[in-house]
Amino acid sequence: MMGTGGGRRALLLSRKRVEPLIELPKGHVEPGESLQSAAARELREETGLQGEAIIGREIGVIQYSFGNSGSRVHKTLRIFLATTRNQSLPVVNDSGRVLLRWIKSEEVETVPLVNEDLRPILRTAFATPPAERTSR
Repeated sequence: MMGTGGGRRALLLSRKRVEPLIELPKGHVEPGESLQSAAARELREETGLQGEAIIGREIGVIQYSFGNSGSRVHKTLRIFLATTRNQSLPVVNDSGRVLLRWIKSEEVETVPLVNEDLRPILRTAFATPPAERTSR
């Protein structure tokens, strides 16, 4: 999510785990829900965002898999630009497991990410002109 006030910033999540790695808000698509609606819902659920989130164009896709109870689970993460005027988000969400952090473009190369495939997507987010962030 890109903030519109106080300069260009991106919102990332830091889940409380052994290593303090950063990731983007993400989740699943409910039956009958569009990808953009799912992105807006997950953004609200994971960040506690109270204001409107404007979901823009897709800027990346990451595919990954992991083991779960002896089987392999495959996931596809579709990443959309989102903007908001509300930047007064809580630091910790209701679950107490997620810390929210705004970063600036100069931090993209050094922020510790859960998946290095996110770094070029963050570069794209910061390189996208504001007028193009909400186009589909």
